[in-house]
Amino acid sequence: MDVKKTQLFKKIYGALIGSAIGDAMGGPVEMYYYPDIIKKHGWVNSLLAYDDINPSVHGPWSKEAGSYTDDSRMSKIFLDAILSCNGVPDDTDIKKAYIDYYYNAKEGMPKEFIEEYFMKAIYGDRKQIFGGQPTNGAIMGIAPFGVINPCNPQKALDDAFKAAFMVEGYARYSAAAAAAAISAAMIPGIKYDKVIELCFASLNNHKKKVEGELWRNCHMYPHVAMKNEKLVRECITIADKYEDTSSLRKELLEKVEQQFFADGAETLAIAVTMFYKTKGDFKASVEACVNFGRDNDSSASVVGAIAGAFNGVDSIPQEWIKLVETVNDGPSFEDFAEKLTIIVMKALKEQSNVLKNVSSMM
Repeated sequence: MDVKKTQLFKKIYGALIGSAIGDAMGGPVEMYYYPDIIKKHGWVNSLLAYDDINPSVHGPWSKEAGSYTDDSRMSKIFLDAILSCNGVPDDTDIKKAYIDYYYNAKEGMPKEFIEEYFMKAIYGDRKQIFGGQPTNGAIMGIAPFGVINPCNPQKALDDAFKAAFMVEGYARYSAAAAAAAISAAMIPGIKYDKVIELCFASLNNHKKKVEGELWRNCHMYPHVAMKNEKLVRECITIADKYEDTSSLRKELLEKVEQQFFADGAETLAIAVTMFYKTKGDFKASVEACVNFGRDNDSSASVVGAIAGAFNGVDSIPQEWIKLVETVNDGPSFEDFAEKLTIIVMKALKEQSNVLKNVSSMM
């Protein structure tokens, strides 16, 4: 069987390369506010060179158009962990991947990029990564956790939460929720709003397992423990008031902007809102995040993964795919997607055999 002809491969590859494209498109205008993007570019709808941004540790390592940033580098580390364990990685597998990457990285930006994650892997609870801020350091590269659990948002969320030891506080749930959305988006024929519904149903189910009823019924609970859900719902309410993704930016920014510039909940809320507003359209949702501003390479990376899983790789402009795959070093996302497809198919076959054996005993 040619796995590349399967819908499973197309959705896996769509999510992985879609995430990288969002990252590469948002990178050249990262941390701009939308009025500045309008002033300089009008509307960004292509992969730009990094004219005003120099290579940096967590940014691009090249100024060429199509170069991605730490979002996609993190995704590839997660992918390496999946291939190393031939399945879903846990926190130990991710720690090993960080440590292996660190010891094999070249001096300079490649080693500096992973240092905080490496130190977290070594020191665990004794180390607060990036000063304890609720960073988007996990959500930005979370696509692999969604696609390794296709059509199973609950498992995707549970697995991502276990593995996302590198982020603090509610940002861990931001990453897990994004993985659930990516997994849900792979369900054949699913509607865009149902993707969001399943994402938050999975999040609620996870919390029910680990939280007490008294706390969940406390008046403080919605304000303290539902940061992601509350922010996304408020942002979607704003989106419903406007005709398109351009006109909603002012009010959405006022609602979504958090104190820390690379906040996990902010990244999730922007990505999910733009996915919702564009009804899951790949090109429109990615461009909407890029042109919104803020840490837009990350929000565009997340929405690129969700919309890529939702529509499949055939929905993505081929020139964007070719440029991103060509410009950046290392294994291609296409190669990763092929290997992941084989892993998923094998796992599903084994599950099917188990179910047949169990059924025969009933």
